[in-house]
Amino acid sequence: VGVADRRRARNLSQEDLVRATGCSVRTIRRIETDPGYTPSVRTVLALARALDCDPLDFMDLHVPERTNAQRVVET
Repeated sequence: VGVADRRRARNLSQEDLVRATGCSVRTIRRIETDPGYTPSVRTVLALARALDCDPLDFMDLHVPERTNAQRVVET
C-alpha cells in the first residue's frame, strides 16, 4: 500500500500530510506519483509517523539473488 492510499484511507489531503510531516507539497506529490523517486530516510520516517505505520512499509527492500559465479567464489 502506497503513501497516497494510506493518506486517502485517513481522509487526509496532500496539504494535511505536508503539515503533518514538514515535507514540501512537491515532495509529497513526487512520492505519490513518481515510482522512480526515492525519498530521504528522514522523509520516510516523517511519513510513517504521520500515517501511523512502520517506515519499512514504504521501503522497497530487494535482496538480489546471487549468481552462480558468486556462489562459487563463496565456497
